[in-house]
Formats: sequence, structure tokens, C-alpha cells
Amino acid sequence: AAYALDRIATIDQGYPAAVRAARACEKAGRAADAAYWDAVAMGLAGRFREALALAEKAARTDDPERRRRALAARAEALRGLKRTAEYVRAVEEITRAGTADDLLLRAYAYYRAETRESLVKRLECLRRAAALAPERRAAISLQIAEQLRRTGRRDEAEREMEEALAAAPDDPEL
Repeated sequence: AAYALDRIATIDQGYPAAVRAARACEKAGRAADAAYWDAVAMGLAGRFREALALAEKAARTDDPERRRRALAARAEALRGLKRTAEYVRAVEEITRAGTADDLLLRAYAYYRAETRESLVKRLECLRRAAALAPERRAAISLQIAEQLRRTGRRDEAEREMEEALAAAPDDPEL
């Protein structure tokens, strides 16, 4: 039951589902999972200090996947607390694998930081993600073009959109 509620909460991503998963994991003796879901619930409720403490508790596990998701909850709590530099470092820590999803998460963190250096890093992450996931090129190109436009590089933004359209001419988003 705890496993099923864990999966449901992963899909549902709402406060009630997170609380149900936390209580089921607690009853099943899965303390780290219970702490993780409590951290998620506290974050969804805007109680970021509590979410941070619970996520740090949940991260004290030997299971690498559970540790990673607890660290992601920790990063979200830091973002909620507006501790941007710590948030960016936390995201960099959990995205070391460099998958397309990791790069997109890191690009979002750089976007949130919105410094000159972080915006350059964001473009780099987005371009690397587009290379790793060509099937997602159109959506990523939209982000790249928007970033270029926001930094006053409209001609480059237009070229990015033209390349994306050439790669995915039937994509309705483009």
C-alpha cells in the first residue's frame, strides 16, 4: 500500500496525495520515504522551513534514487525560502549525471538566479539538452529563443526558431 501511494503521489503531485503517501510510508516503517513525502507536503503548503528540515532528514539514506529525490525536495524548499544561491548549488549537485532532464532542471535553476553568468550557463544547458534529446528540440528551442530575446539577441532568437521549425515543421507549439 505504501508503495502504491508513493507512486500515486509521484503522479498526482498534490498536497493530499503527499500526506497520504507520508502516512502510509510511516506505517510501513519507511522513515526516509515518510520524511520525503512530508517535505513535499510542507513545500506544497508553503511551509518551506519545515520542508527543508524534512528533506534533509529524508536525504540521510543509502539508496541513491531516494537520496536524489530528497535532495530535489531540499532544493525546492531552498527556492521557496528565496535562498537562490543555495538553490542553484543544490540543483547543480543533483544534476551531475548530465541527462537531458538534468540539464533542463539546471537551466531552470539558472533562470531563477537570473545573473549575467547564470543566464549564459542556462543557454549552454539548454543547447546541450537539445543535443541529447532531439525529440524535444522544439520545446527546448522555444526556451532558447526566449532566453536570447530577453538578453537582446533577437536575430539569434529568430535563427533558433527557424532551425527548430526546420527540424520539426509540424510542431504546433512552434
